[in-house]
Amino acid sequence: ARRVRFLANVVTNGGGAVDLQASATQSATATFVECELADNEAWGPTGAGALNLAGPGRTGIVTAATFSGNRAAHVNGVAGAIFLKEAALTLERSTFSHNSASSNGGAILARATTGPSVLTLRDVTIVGNQADADGSGAGDGGGIATQTASGNTLTIAARNSLLAANEDPTGPAAPDLFLPAVHSIIWQSEGFNVIGSVAGAESYLQAGAPNPEGDRVGTAAAPID
Repeated sequence: ARRVRFLANVVTNGGGAVDLQASATQSATATFVECELADNEAWGPTGAGALNLAGPGRTGIVTAATFSGNRAAHVNGVAGAIFLKEAALTLERSTFSHNSASSNGGAILARATTGPSVLTLRDVTIVGNQADADGSGAGDGGGIATQTASGNTLTIAARNSLLAANEDPTGPAAPDLFLPAVHSIIWQSEGFNVIGSVAGAESYLQAGAPNPEGDRVGTAAAPID
């Protein structure tokens, strides 16, 4: 898709604007260039506000796109904008703002429970998104949240990207990144990233301005917003 606007669509489960799934025996690549995905909603517990990308044969490439005002509205809704499920997604020069989920992943939820997933960020801005939007206390990762299972690896690679001023209103807060230390997550910084708060990702990132990886990373007490 090139220069397409996906606006104010509604779905129960799947993707509020776009639902892309592939099985282990299928291989497919979806490309979005200069697209706008705004004000889309998922009303079911396994939906994604805008884009659902699922399956080991599925690859997504998103370039110069805008995701704004998308919502996972169910009380257990996850992935306000994008739900990445055992697939590979590259985001380049794209912006996420004012997306929300009642539970995890105000902007993005990346999952690797039945197989590996890879999320790549290049020149991406993720600002002003909210997890736990209903204030129930069940939800983390206003910017990016993760879900993994033993034996499966989630890799997140980031370069020159901004994740800041996202919200997780109830504690323990993980406003920008939720990277729990329970299972296998690989955080690969390629430098020049800004992370507002390390809270929720302390096992993978070190605060500093810059930190040893060449990123600027704030803390809960002193966020970089």
